[in-house]
Amino acid sequence: MIKNNKVKILITLMLSLLLTGCLSKHDTFETSVGSDTPPSRYNQVGVHDPSVVKGEDKIFIVGSHLASATTTDYVSWQLFGQGVQNGNPMIPEVQIDMKEALEWAETSTFWAGDIIQMKDGKYYFYYSVCEGSQPLAAIGYAVSDHVEGPYENKGIIMKSGRVGKLLTYEPDRLIQYDANIHPNAIDPTLFYDENELLWMVYGSYSGGIFLLKIDEDTKMPEAGQGYGTRITGGKHTRIENPYIIYDKDTAYYYFYASFGGLASGDGYQTRVGRSKDIEGPYLDSKGQDMDAIFDIAKPFFDDDAINPFGSKIMGDFEFINSSHKKMGHGYISPGGGSVIYDETLDKTMFVFHSRFPNRGEAHEVRTHEIYMSASGWPVVAPIRYSGANFTEMNTDISGQYQFIRNEMVIMGDISISTLLTIENGVANFNGEQAPITQDGNFVSFKLGNVNYEGVSLKQWDVRQQKMVKTITVQG
Repeated sequence: MIKNNKVKILITLMLSLLLTGCLSKHDTFETSVGSDTPPSRYNQVGVHDPSVVKGEDKIFIVGSHLASATTTDYVSWQLFGQGVQNGNPMIPEVQIDMKEALEWAETSTFWAGDIIQMKDGKYYFYYSVCEGSQPLAAIGYAVSDHVEGPYENKGIIMKSGRVGKLLTYEPDRLIQYDANIHPNAIDPTLFYDENELLWMVYGSYSGGIFLLKIDEDTKMPEAGQGYGTRITGGKHTRIENPYIIYDKDTAYYYFYASFGGLASGDGYQTRVGRSKDIEGPYLDSKGQDMDAIFDIAKPFFDDDAINPFGSKIMGDFEFINSSHKKMGHGYISPGGGSVIYDETLDKTMFVFHSRFPNRGEAHEVRTHEIYMSASGWPVVAPIRYSGANFTEMNTDISGQYQFIRNEMVIMGDISISTLLTIENGVANFNGEQAPITQDGNFVSFKLGNVNYEGVSLKQWDVRQQKMVKTITVQG
C-alpha cells in the first residue's frame, strides 16, 4: 500500500454467486503528501485472537492461551501476561481455579475469550477452553474490579461435545449433542444492544455461530434459549471468532467473523454482515443472508459453501516493488479480531492478529481504523493505525497506486499488487477507465459492473516516514 510520490491501494474482490453473477469488491487507496512529525513508536506483541476492552486508564487485550497486553494509544503495546499457568497475573492460580473447565475439555490451555465492563463497574472475563480435535469445550466467566485482574472464577455456563446436561442455565435439559447442528462452546463475545440489553455471540466450526441473550443479574444466558439463535455456519464450516457491535449512526448491528483456517497457509480472513435486528438476518453487501450458508446435505468443512458469503474486509496480500519483486510487506491470515468504538478518540478500531510473508507462524497484533461508507458498510484503513490518521475533505487523489485484489476464496494464492493510476478524476486499471466522484471525504466510482463507495484519509506510512493519502472503498 505504498507510493513514492505515488499512491497505494488495497482492493478486495468478492465473487458473488447471486443469480445476477455480479462482482462485489472492497478497495483502499493511498498517496504521499510529504513529511510530518512521526507518530508514536510502534511496539509489537504476539497475542492471538485479541479481544479489546477499555479499562480505567489503559486499553487491554486478552487472547488465546491467556495472553494479554496493554496500551494507551493502540500503537505501543506491552505484554502483560502469557500462558495458562499459575502465576499469570490475570488469574494467578488458573490451573486450580479453572480445573473443572480444563478437565471437561481435556486440555491445558485457553482459547479465545472476551472481557466486558458491565453496568456494575466490574470487569467480566468470559473464557473458553477446548480439546481441539473435537468440539469438547466449555465457556465460563470470572470477575474482577480491574481490567487486568486478578479474576475470580465464577464457573462454567455451558459445555459442548458430549451428550448430557450441558447448559448451566437450563440444568434439567438433556442435549443429544450433534456437532453438525450444535455449536462448539468457544470464542464468546459479550456486548450491549441499542437498548442496553446484554448478549453473547459465540461458536466455531461445528454447528456454527450462535447468539444468546444474557441475564445481567446472573451473568448467565436466560433460560429457555438452549444454545441460542444461529447466525451463520454449521456442518463444520470454517467460520469462527464472531464479534458484533452496534453503530448508532447507521443503526445497524455489524457481525464480524474469521473465515478459513488460522495457520499461515490456511487463508484466515475477516468478513462482515449487518442487520437492523440484533437476531438477524445478517446480510452481506450482496444482500445474501449469511445463515444461508447452512445446508445439512453438504459435506464437512466445505469451503466452497462459504466462499460466496460475507463482505470481505481483510485477507492475504503482499506488495511488489518497482522491479516487480516481492517486498515481504503484507499480511498473511489476518483475523481473530475485535472491534471497539473509542469514545475518547471518536474512532472505531479493528484490533486483530496477523502472520506475515516469509515469517511462518509468527504473529503480532495490528490495529486499523474502520470507517463507514455513504451506504453504511465498514471499510478498513489500508495502513495500520499510528495515532496520526484523519479524514481529508476533497483531497486530490491523483497518482499511481499499488492495487491488491483479494479473491473471494478461502484457500488460494496470496494477492500480489499491480498498478492502478488515477489522473484528472479518472481511475485507470488494465485499460478500464472509471470516473471518480468525491463528496467531502466520501469517494465513489464504478469499475466494471461494480459500484464502489468509501472514504479518503491521510495516514502515516512508517516505511516512507511520511503522511500519505489513502482511500478505502467497498462495493
